Amino acid sequence: MTVTLDHSPHYFNLKGEDFQVKENIKGTLHFSLLGNDVVMKGTLRTRIEMECIRCLEPMEIPIDKRFTLTYIHKKKRERGDFNIKEEEDDASYFDGFTIIPDMDIRELILFDLPDYPKCREDCLGLCPQCGCNLNEGPCPCGKPETSSPQREKNWKDQLKQIHPK
Repeated sequence: MTVTLDHSPHYFNLKGEDFQVKENIKGTLHFSLLGNDVVMKGTLRTRIEMECIRCLEPMEIPIDKRFTLTYIHKKKRERGDFNIKEEEDDASYFDGFTIIPDMDIRELILFDLPDYPKCREDCLGLCPQCGCNLNEGPCPCGKPETSSPQREKNWKDQLKQIHPK
C-alpha cells in the first residue's frame, strides 16, 4: 500500500521556538509486510527556517529524506523475540491492527534539524561590542573581537586547566 503525503506542519504538531516549517510536508509512504512486522519506506520533503547561531540571521534548511522504519508487533517486544538490524533506520511498535505513523514522521523530520545551525561554515557572527553583523562588512565600532586560532587555543588551554583529563 502506498500513501501520498501533502500535509500542513500543524498536522504533525511541528512547531518550535527555534524553527518554523515553511511549507507542507510532502512525500510518499510505502507499507509492506515482513512476516508479522510492517516495513514503511518513504520520502519526506519540506523547508524549515532557523536562525544562524552566530549571526542570528534567518536561514532555510531543506529536508529531503529517504527512510525505512520497521513496525514490530508489540507481542514480539513483550517476548523479547526480535532483532533490529544495524542497517535499519529505525523501529517502532504497533498493536497488530493499526499503524498511525504521524509521530514517527514528526521525529524523522526533527532528527534532521541541526543542533547548531550556521548560515555558512565561515560565518563571522556578531561583534561582541556593538552587535553588528560582521558578515555584512567591517564593524562601525572599530574593535570587533574576532576569533583567532591563537585565542581559541588559549581558551582551550584554560578549560583544560579547569578540567584536566
